[in-house]
Amino acid sequence: MNVEIISIGDELLNGQVVNTNAAWLGEQLTAAGFQVRRVTTIPDRVEEIVTALREAREHSDVTVATGGLGSTPDDVSLTAVVRFFNAHLREDPVIAADIHAFFAGLGKQPNAGHLLRARLPENCIPLRNTNGLAPGMFFSEKEKVVAFLPGVPHEMKPMFTGQLLPRLIPLLKTPVRTKTLVTTGLPESRIDEYLKDVQDEFSGIRFAFLPATTGVRIRITSPAPPGNEGASLLDRCEAAIRERIGAFIIGSGTITLEETVGKLLTERGLTLAVAESCTGGLIGDRITDVSGSSRYFQADVVAYSNKSKIDLLQVPAETIATHGAVSGETALELAERARAVTGADLGLSTTGIAGPTGGSTEKPVGLVWVGFASGARTRAFRYRFGTDRRRVKERAAQAALDVVRRHLSDLPCHPRPEMER
Repeated sequence: MNVEIISIGDELLNGQVVNTNAAWLGEQLTAAGFQVRRVTTIPDRVEEIVTALREAREHSDVTVATGGLGSTPDDVSLTAVVRFFNAHLREDPVIAADIHAFFAGLGKQPNAGHLLRARLPENCIPLRNTNGLAPGMFFSEKEKVVAFLPGVPHEMKPMFTGQLLPRLIPLLKTPVRTKTLVTTGLPESRIDEYLKDVQDEFSGIRFAFLPATTGVRIRITSPAPPGNEGASLLDRCEAAIRERIGAFIIGSGTITLEETVGKLLTERGLTLAVAESCTGGLIGDRITDVSGSSRYFQADVVAYSNKSKIDLLQVPAETIATHGAVSGETALELAERARAVTGADLGLSTTGIAGPTGGSTEKPVGLVWVGFASGARTRAFRYRFGTDRRRVKERAAQAALDVVRRHLSDLPCHPRPEMER
């Protein structure tokens, strides 16, 4: 079943906003078994929206449009919808109640302008907005579907997942089953190399490798015939993948490394403290993105300068003077001091040169040391992460968290530690 995504907004065309909605929708729709054939980006103009809807209906079974559902002058999608469907507006009582409830949560009352958003085409099924005011719209006629979603990502995503996708899935003539495995520590090319024989063995399954800064997601998709045959095939394929690269798989679905680490720390009843230099608090930020992380996360000390390393964490000045702030020796000290100062069971540290300045022949930009102290021993791991400052920080934070994951999972270190005491 063919799908077209229409992204509406001047800000998407002039570069003010990156169109992440289309990428996310494309991934979700593809995983569900739809064929996304075209993505169209158009300005906030009624005529162009109507034209895009007409063109999409000609060659697509499903059209998903995002943006332009707000109440500002440039939000003209509803006007275009009324013209396209020759529709009449009516107030939807459920949406009106949602708007009242939204403002009640803020201790306020909606005004007449807010309640205008409850006036929707009478031939649509309203899609309720759990995170905002603008409802979505679902139209189905003559075996064609058109849906409108808000452009704000945190409003659009739950509306798509909870309300639109369940209405689209029954339309599929050939359903599919999908699994996603989340990896870290291996580049896409190496994963493809390790899984060549698996791809040959399971030729009826479609493999997709989805790389990002923090790792690669492996999506496997197969037709879903009646019964459990499709599920069994995916299970066998997943088992074969895990047999090859299981140590690099942190989980499945949408799980993150910080969620995996948090789960392992909770299961083992252990606590963690972090001393960050080059990552500037990124590790702590990621850990505390997980609800309930206060059970296992003691503290995060961002000791960026040499003085703060010495004053706050009592790293010996001689260590920094002799070996430098970016060194295995300093990483060892930082990890041990993070553990000792906070009373945590485990200590983690990062120190490196994020760039683009500050590198040398001996210590180039992108060099990062990660330290890890468990009480029984302390190790330091050496990495090279390229020359882009943001990517260095993100990859260093990922590598550091993976050191913790491997320790808690009793997996071999990757890479091997350069120093240990």
